[in-house]
Amino acid sequence: DTTVVPVWVRYKSETRNHKSLAHMWMEWYEEYYNADWPRLMVRLEDLVFYPHETIRQICECFDGASYVGDENVTLPLEPSKPKADYVHGKDRT
Repeated sequence: DTTVVPVWVRYKSETRNHKSLAHMWMEWYEEYYNADWPRLMVRLEDLVFYPHETIRQICECFDGASYVGDENVTLPLEPSKPKADYVHGKDRT
C-alpha cells in the first residue's frame, strides 16, 4: 500500500499540516540539522544499547574529556510487562 496519510499537528499558537508522519519528523529535525550553531545529535538507541561507548565518544568531542564510567552497569533485556509477548525477541536490534 503506497497511500500517504496526511498529518496535522495543533501547537499552542498554530496548526501545521504535513504530507505524512515521516514528513513531519523530517521537518521537525531539519531545523536542528541545518542550524548554524554547534550541536550534537545522539540516537537514543546508542545510549540505550551502547551507553559506555557512546558517552565515551561524546566526551572525546568536547576537548578530549575523559569518561570514567561504571563498566558494571547492566542493561535489562527482559520485557517491562510480565508475560509480555516477545514480538522482537530478547536480542538487541
